[in-house]
Order: sequence, then C-alpha cells, then structure tokens
Amino acid sequence: HSTQATEESTEYRAVDDGGATIHTTAHRRHLGKFRRLKQGAFTVADASGRRTSAVGVGEIHLLTRTTEGDRMLLVLRNVHYMPGFASVISSRKLRRENNLNYHATPAGPGVYKTKSGVVMKTTTRNELDWIEGHTIQDTATVELGTTLQVTKDKVVIPSGTAHANEHSESVKEGEVLVQDMHRDHFEELV
Repeated sequence: HSTQATEESTEYRAVDDGGATIHTTAHRRHLGKFRRLKQGAFTVADASGRRTSAVGVGEIHLLTRTTEGDRMLLVLRNVHYMPGFASVISSRKLRRENNLNYHATPAGPGVYKTKSGVVMKTTTRNELDWIEGHTIQDTATVELGTTLQVTKDKVVIPSGTAHANEHSESVKEGEVLVQDMHRDHFEELV
C-alpha cells in the first residue's frame, strides 16, 4: 500500500498513535464535511520542533478489515488537513469516537474490539502500527450488496459490515471512556 496514491484513490493508511491527541491527514481527498481554517489558526509541532499549520478540518469514514475478513466502518471526527505532515490516527480519539476497547503488547499489533465482539488489528511496519482501509466520500452513494466495492462515486457494503457504534451508548464531547480488555481474552485474539 502506498501513501502516494492517485488523487482519485480511496486507499488510506495512517499511523495509529497512542500519544497523539488529534487526527491528521496529508490528503484532502479523504475528508468529508470539510471546512477551511484561517491561516495559523491551528498549528502542530513535530518531534524536531518544526511547526505545520492545518489548512482545514473534516471527517473520515474509513472501511477497515476485521480479523474475520469482514469490513468495519470507523468514523474519525475533527481530522486536521495538514499537507506535508504525517497522516496520524489518535488511538484515544478513535476509541472514544467509535466506542472501542484497545489492547497491545510490546511485540504485537494493537487490537481494537467493538462491544459486539468484532475485532480489528493494526498492521505493524517499520516499528509503527498502521490502520488501513478505504475512505467513503461525501459524494458517494452507499448501497448494500454482496461484495465490497469502493470507488469515488459509489460504495457497495456487504450487509454484514460491522460498525463500531452499532451498540454504543451516547458519549458527550470531551468525556473520556475507560476501556479495558482482559489480558487472557487479548491473548486468545492474538
């Protein structure tokens, strides 16, 4: 998978970062509900101290693959569009926004789990955990079907596709959920 995909591509991958407090993307094409920000209204400093300004903010609707080979829809809210900056998913925000549990070990992938038991693992590459999938555009029509198809204009989702919020309780903005997965259960999943 390449982060240098064509402008029309719906392929998306971002670093799953347990220390990040915001989601960022380097690619505008993945964002829905996009709104521009004033120049300098929001800046982020990377590890070297270099500052980058966000151009805008929006949402990403991401179809990922579960451990069973099915698809799961994740919603990333308030994703900052920052050309030239890394695409990063804040693990804490992802869990809160999608009502997920999370567990990881130093040598293995991160494991996200819905309340209904659907499991998604991160992919580990170059000492980093990645979340990968396809984005659904605002302009795309969405239909139920038998096989997954994702293009710029149309998304066909198999009827068994899981959604992380399918059994969620409402969460107020800013509220932090304490989420745990028992270690024995995690070992079974890995």
